[in-house]
Amino acid sequence: MKYIEYSPEELEVLRAASVPITEQDMTGILFGFADFNAGDDFTGSYGGFSFVLYDTGLIKVQEYLFSAGIATEHRYCVPQTCVREIMQYYADNQDTLFFLSAPDNGSCDSSFSEFFFGNAWISALNIEYNDEKKFEQVRKVHPKDFDYWAEIMLAENKIMTAFFSVCNILKKYDIILEQFRVTVKGEATTTYDEFMKSFHKKHRK
Repeated sequence: MKYIEYSPEELEVLRAASVPITEQDMTGILFGFADFNAGDDFTGSYGGFSFVLYDTGLIKVQEYLFSAGIATEHRYCVPQTCVREIMQYYADNQDTLFFLSAPDNGSCDSSFSEFFFGNAWISALNIEYNDEKKFEQVRKVHPKDFDYWAEIMLAENKIMTAFFSVCNILKKYDIILEQFRVTVKGEATTTYDEFMKSFHKKHRK
């Protein structure tokens, strides 16, 4: 495991968060993301993770087991410069962020994602960024109601654009957040890759 060096201010934030999670103040969330298994899986199998950044700079990464609650929790810290950059992004894009909402894209299971951009949690199933190629594919499959599906995909793109923008800020502080994994200062925090390797090995014919 790599040693992560923190400033005295960041260490104080981590010390303040060392109390049991049931006794912590959950207010002050600046940004949050979570990805959960929304399918019908075995109890105790990989269930997803959550990433929460507080306005103090504290980061909590939790992994979950399907239908079995929290499996692990890791805590990190970023400097206030990172917090201020994200807050500035929110201020510059408040007209868009305030009206973000996840449309019904017809999904029923698989991947369930949640996003928090300073005001409210947004929940979505199987959300992704839709490029021009995806729009053309949908146009061919749904020529008569393409406008309906295009509106849904554009709404998804707004959410994913906001997510990528915050991720790009975090990346400058060596926090690599993706839809299915988190890497902090070169240290893999989530076990999604290991889960996928074991899953494919188990189901390989």
